Amino acid sequence: MDPTALARGLERALAREGWPPPHGLSRLTGGAMMESWLFASGDEKFVLRRAPSQKMMERSAYGHDVEAQIISLAHAGGVTVPEIIAQLVPEDGIGTGFIMRAL
Repeated sequence: MDPTALARGLERALAREGWPPPHGLSRLTGGAMMESWLFASGDEKFVLRRAPSQKMMERSAYGHDVEAQIISLAHAGGVTVPEIIAQLVPEDGIGTGFIMRAL
C-alpha cells in the first residue's frame, strides 16, 4: 500500500481515539503474512498490524477484531502485551488491522 494513503487512513483511525496524525511511518521487516508499520503519534510510538488484503483475511480462522480482543483481554489481565488503542474500520480505507502501542 502507498505510504501516503496508509498515513491518511491511520490519521482517521487515530483521530477517532483523540490522537494526533501519524509521523515517521516505516515498514517493519518480518512477519510471514501480516504487515507491521512503526510510527509515532505525538510523543508516543505505535505499531499498525494489518493484512495486505481482505482476501487474505477470508482464509483466516479469525479476524483482526478477535485478535485485538484477545490481546486487550491479556493486557487487562496484567500480561505484558501491547495495549490496543484502535481497530481499523472500513471507512479508514486501509484494510483490516489494529493499532497498538510499541513495546
